[in-house]
Amino acid sequence: MTIVAVELAQTASGVVHPLWLTSFSQKGDRLAIEGKTPPIMSCPSCHSPMNREFTAEINIHFPGLSGLDKPTVWVFPRLSICLGCGCAQFKIPDEELKQLQPR
Repeated sequence: MTIVAVELAQTASGVVHPLWLTSFSQKGDRLAIEGKTPPIMSCPSCHSPMNREFTAEINIHFPGLSGLDKPTVWVFPRLSICLGCGCAQFKIPDEELKQLQPR
């Protein structure tokens, strides 16, 4: 038999969210910890499950003065934004990623 316990955390704004999932297995009359993991689809920064997807347009500029002579790269990714801490994640498509690589 496996038992899962949920450890909760509360943000400064009072929102309660799962922080860790701990699974236990029963061995005789004792419980043994099998593993401790953040909940599925949680924020990699604060572990909040309050992620939301948005569409976006991002114009990427090359750094430094030499970057002024290079064309910018536009990407239109889906953003995953944590509504708890503001951490954002997105993936740049392969074609645009090739444009960012040094030549």
